[in-house]
Amino acid sequence: MDDVNAIRSGEYRPTDDKESAYAKITAFFAKSREYNCFYAWFDSGCIDQKNDAELAESIPAMYKWYQNANVCIVRLAGAVVGSNISDDEWFRRGWTLQELIAPTHLKIYDVFWKPVTIDRYDIIREADWTTQGNISGPLARSLKPENPPEPSHVTREILNATGIDSISLSRFPPSAGRAPLVISWMAHRQTTQPEDRAYCIIGLLALYIQVPLERGEAFEKAFFPRPNVCVCLHEGAGPFGMDRDPIGV
Repeated sequence: MDDVNAIRSGEYRPTDDKESAYAKITAFFAKSREYNCFYAWFDSGCIDQKNDAELAESIPAMYKWYQNANVCIVRLAGAVVGSNISDDEWFRRGWTLQELIAPTHLKIYDVFWKPVTIDRYDIIREADWTTQGNISGPLARSLKPENPPEPSHVTREILNATGIDSISLSRFPPSAGRAPLVISWMAHRQTTQPEDRAYCIIGLLALYIQVPLERGEAFEKAFFPRPNVCVCLHEGAGPFGMDRDPIGV
């Protein structure tokens, strides 16, 4: 955040240890302009990590920010075009799950900022050509193919790497009732802080609340209990209500 403010003021002086980060930021801005974006947002530079109040407000809103973005640009730091992109750590990080699921359009680049496909977008949500752009009713239905197209090689790699099913990848309405599914996607993902494994899925569960930033494992236990504990969830009264038949995971 401090570096971004310095860049904005013209006072930034890149050093050897910051040169790669500076190059990544400027390349990201350049790619954003290719998609006619007037504003570009990235979490490490647009959220003040030292400000707990800002973090508490931003974390629950991040899913919506990704969802409403014109395009989500992904750079795979450990992949090059032609390699198996699913080996990149981006597919094993907790915070990147909502980057994959939420945006209407997603474009993936390799470490050298080369696109992994020649397509303008690598993932286009179904909502983009039905519910958005005021397209609805018979017209929207006429645009839907009778049989969904075969997934591209990139999509197949993503499905294999993440364990996410093709339907959820193409359309995923956030819901607390989908908690068992979302938690299963998080099973092999990692975060720096243990509690972030819970924070990073708040948007996927449609829990748009201002969270208290509690450090340690306490908050994580609410979402990721020990293997011998049954978590009961359903689409009834509230995210963890139990007044109807629960789903055990």
